[in-house]
Amino acid sequence: MDEYDLIVVGGGIAGSVAAKYASMGGLRTLLIEKYKTPRGKPCSGIQFPYFERILGEKIPQSRLCKVELNKVKMILPDGKSYGSSFKMLNFMRKPFDDWLNQVAQQNGATFLDECDLRDFEQEDDHVILHTVHKGESRQFKSRYVFDASGLRPKLRSKLRPEDFRQRSMGATLNYYIDGDGDLDPNTLYQFWNLD
Repeated sequence: MDEYDLIVVGGGIAGSVAAKYASMGGLRTLLIEKYKTPRGKPCSGIQFPYFERILGEKIPQSRLCKVELNKVKMILPDGKSYGSSFKMLNFMRKPFDDWLNQVAQQNGATFLDECDLRDFEQEDDHVILHTVHKGESRQFKSRYVFDASGLRPKLRSKLRPEDFRQRSMGATLNYYIDGDGDLDPNTLYQFWNLD
């Protein structure tokens, strides 16, 4: 059984960044991701420029969307609109998360994709994770576990079931539409009227 100081569950932004900094801090770190990477995600990301300071990395242009966003415009239900200059980092999650997985590895974390957490056991001074990695049952032992696995976290929902509803807690939709129109491609439009 492989042993680690920290196992991070979830290869998205939070998990990759946590694994990077834990490894840099001297912890033997394993980052596991349920799906094969790079994986498709039905969402994008928009962050402020200070996000790079949080990451501790300059984001390569190849991991950002080709269209840069530098303005925001909100259209309210009463038809009024407000806008402002506003620089943003615009990225699609598939290439961005893949890059962050690589950054975690470059800083010393071990990374396993296609590694599905099935269950865990708490013992005196450690946790045993039961996983299936590429079809094979595997166990990992760790002093600490960080759950960054999203809306349906297996670790946190088992430890604190009262914090999690049995049904979906909502969703966000992003639309990317190519075509002709009277819209500025460098503006993030927010329509606050779903009708």
